[in-house]
Amino acid sequence: MREAHLSTLPLKTVTNSSVEDCARHCVQEVTFECKSYDYDNFGQTCRLHNYTHLDYETVLMPGPHVDHYRPAYEKLFHRLPNHVVTLQHNLKIPGVSVEECARRCILETRFNCRGFDYERKLKNCWLTEATPESVKGVQVFANADYYERIPEGPLSKFVNYGFGSLRPLEGVQLYKKIMLGLTLGACAQLCLAEHTFKCATFDYLFADQSCHMSKYIAANVHGIAPVDDSNFRVMHYELKEEYLEYFYPTPYSVVFGNNEKTYDRVTPNRCARNCLEETSIICRSFDYQIREGTCMLSSKTGSDVGGLYNQGFSQVHHFELKPFLDCGGVYNKERGNLASPNWPRNYPHNLHCEWVVTVPIFKVVRLWFTHFDLGYPVGDPCSSRNDRLLLQERVPGNGLETFCAGAHTKEIITKTNNVSLVFITDANHDAPGFRIFYNAEWPCNAILTKNNGEFATPNWPNNYPANTDCRWIIKGPIHAYITLRFTKIELENHGLGLCNNRLDSIHVYDGETTDSERIATLCGSRVPATYASTSNVLLIVFKSDERVELSGFHATYRFIFPTIRTTASPFQKEKITENPPVSSNNVPYTTTFVPSGLPDTLLTSQQNMSRSKSISTTSAATTPPVSSEKSLTAAYGEPTKFPLYAESEKFVSQVIQTTRHVMDINESIKTYKETETPGPVDEETPVGEHNIIRIERTYRSTLWGLAGSLFILLIAAVIVLVAVCRYYRKRLPKRRNNPNFPFTEENVSLYEKENMINGQNEDTEFQPVCNSAVPDTAFSNPMYEERNSRQQLLAADSSTRC
Repeated sequence: MREAHLSTLPLKTVTNSSVEDCARHCVQEVTFECKSYDYDNFGQTCRLHNYTHLDYETVLMPGPHVDHYRPAYEKLFHRLPNHVVTLQHNLKIPGVSVEECARRCILETRFNCRGFDYERKLKNCWLTEATPESVKGVQVFANADYYERIPEGPLSKFVNYGFGSLRPLEGVQLYKKIMLGLTLGACAQLCLAEHTFKCATFDYLFADQSCHMSKYIAANVHGIAPVDDSNFRVMHYELKEEYLEYFYPTPYSVVFGNNEKTYDRVTPNRCARNCLEETSIICRSFDYQIREGTCMLSSKTGSDVGGLYNQGFSQVHHFELKPFLDCGGVYNKERGNLASPNWPRNYPHNLHCEWVVTVPIFKVVRLWFTHFDLGYPVGDPCSSRNDRLLLQERVPGNGLETFCAGAHTKEIITKTNNVSLVFITDANHDAPGFRIFYNAEWPCNAILTKNNGEFATPNWPNNYPANTDCRWIIKGPIHAYITLRFTKIELENHGLGLCNNRLDSIHVYDGETTDSERIATLCGSRVPATYASTSNVLLIVFKSDERVELSGFHATYRFIFPTIRTTASPFQKEKITENPPVSSNNVPYTTTFVPSGLPDTLLTSQQNMSRSKSISTTSAATTPPVSSEKSLTAAYGEPTKFPLYAESEKFVSQVIQTTRHVMDINESIKTYKETETPGPVDEETPVGEHNIIRIERTYRSTLWGLAGSLFILLIAAVIVLVAVCRYYRKRLPKRRNNPNFPFTEENVSLYEKENMINGQNEDTEFQPVCNSAVPDTAFSNPMYEERNSRQQLLAADSSTRC
């Protein structure tokens, strides 16, 4: 409570303490029971008490710079009006408040207190270790409220609406899945894990431990239906969706006569979102009428109006906004919200809070304020005399940039994907503070300098806004080129395959301004396309009108770097320079860098290519006169310095042979062979050109070599295939009429084989007729000659005898 303190003297005082430290001292105090504390913001002093303002002869008194705090044990329980959990309790405590009853339940050590029933008129507190599951459901009881300790695990994700079930509708199957023999916690877990449909509610029947899961909420079926049968106890649970998680639910209660804004036919989750995003009032609670789906927002809570009004079973439920307690944090999701500590009430004094928001790379952070009130600023909002909110981001090239939010700040879009919010307060005054929502967005009007990047229209993959004018400049390193690929395009269709500049369209320019050459103009729903620049800059312009908005486009890009020529200079020591050095005649020349551990003198040009980095120049430097022997010595190394290469002439000749395909030194080799004595170098064949290694020629030679090898393998395969075919074609007629037996003996019929074993011949039993003609065997088949020769002899003998 602001600017108030207890009328009694404190039992303990802690100096030089913050509000958080004071709260920790109160919770950890063991010499007495700390029930509340006063905090002096000006002197930073903490005063601990064993009383509250509800105790006898203790009242709150006004006091400047002092705030009163007390524990809120009641917030640790879920309230069900007009319900009780049991009629057999563990302990009765008469004449206490709800807060005191909740505190006694939390601090109870003789048994595990799981909740309590509270009689409102008699102020009787009934502590119990029973739960709805252990007693087979709650019971309806007038003028009594059941306070259930907020459960942990899956059940904490649901709102307990107590006795009743979904109201049946004719012709509608309410329950998509029914499971038997489950505990209450298992039913909640299955509802959360369900993937065949969106499980929004479940009814739990205690008689057979059945779980009835549904995609409908009570508002879809005009409320919750009470069950008259006391032996058929059922309880209804609804999932807390994203925005309902920010509220304390209190079923069957309202803030009577204090609703300030109304929305019709919305879900409870949408009503909660409307309360969070409301700008006309500081929404602290809302009442939700289930039968009609009516949402009623209010700036009051039950404590502001002396308590909630119980509506019986009129299907109206109250939701109260939880206080925002975090002083700083890290946010890595693409959307979220944050607020000043203790929101929606006034923030504490002497705060220094920092929140860090980070979204995916290539996106920016959009922040918008629903409320911003830091009291009465004096002059500059960044002044240390004010409570202030600083937004800081580190921009490449500009360092740390800081912006101080003011009373008229509504929206901020960052330049990077990371921003820090620092909130600093003093001890002089306080105010409600601020409420901020943020989300990650694709930037509009951005300069993209990172390689392998991406960008898209605002709100992608959702529809882009009307009257959009976005420009993206892709700028790569000098001498780099840019390839741009549109992965998806969905714009307004212009018709007839032509793009009209007056409608939604994309323009790609080969340069930094619209005066550059236009590469493409895109519209409609085009297939993915790729474009390349001729320089290191591309400009993409997107414009939309006020009529049709679609999803827009998404594109990726990357930098392409030209091939680098590696050069070895025979006249300079190996080193690397950012800019080519200039000789005495102002002509830049080539220098080469050799990694540490290698000798100063280059061994071979091939080793130079693999071990060194160089910066080549296009300008040709004038080479001083030097002998060819000295040139080759500088290029290939001196044998006297390397014992391994004692046979210098043989080594040089081997190097020349192995590097001939990558080095253009034919003339130098010829000159070396012709002149073995030192002499001036011919000006037509400068030494500097002898050791230029063309990497692209090496790649081309390798590709040609691979292609030639594949071609030779293909020719060889064709020749082998032809040979095999010719071989089998020659052998096929000989085997055409043979049986498929592996042995010759099996070629003979079984009958003929038996006669041969017995010494008989089947041909003797079938003698030819004397006047029969000799069979015509004019055709010649070598496979039949051996078998028919014996029959022909017998036929000839028979004809002779005839």
